[in-house]
Amino acid sequence: MVRRVLSAKLVVYHDELDPSEVSVRLALEPTDAFRRGQPIVTKRRRYSAHPTGGWILSSRDLVSQIELEAHVTWLLDRIEPAAEALRSLRSEGRDVALIFVVSGEEIGGGPTLEAKTIARIAKLELPIDLDVYC
Repeated sequence: MVRRVLSAKLVVYHDELDPSEVSVRLALEPTDAFRRGQPIVTKRRRYSAHPTGGWILSSRDLVSQIELEAHVTWLLDRIEPAAEALRSLRSEGRDVALIFVVSGEEIGGGPTLEAKTIARIAKLELPIDLDVYC
C-alpha cells in the first residue's frame, strides 16, 4: 500500500485544560487549541461543544513531504526540548500522545520509520496512536 501521510501530531487533552498554560510550559504554540465546552466549528458546519480541553501541534499543512519519517521528524524537532514538561503534564493526569495519521492506496508497501527516529520517540515515553485510512 502506498501511503500518504496526512499528519504527525502531539496532543494534550484534559477536561480542565488551559491551552495557554500548555503553550507556556512547552514553549510552543499549537496549531489548534480549545477549552472544554467551546463549540466545534469546521469549514462546513458547527457541531456540538468540545467534550474536553485540547492542545494540538500538527504537521498537517506545514510539511509537504508524503513520507511518515518527514512528518515525525518535523514534530520531534519541535517537541524534544519540551520532553520534561511533557512528562510533567502526563504525571499531572493530562492525556498526552503522539498521533500519526496515514492514508493510502491498495498497491502494497507502507510507512517506514528509521531506527534513530524510533529511538527519539522512545525517549519521550509517549504513547503512539496510529490512524490509518485506506
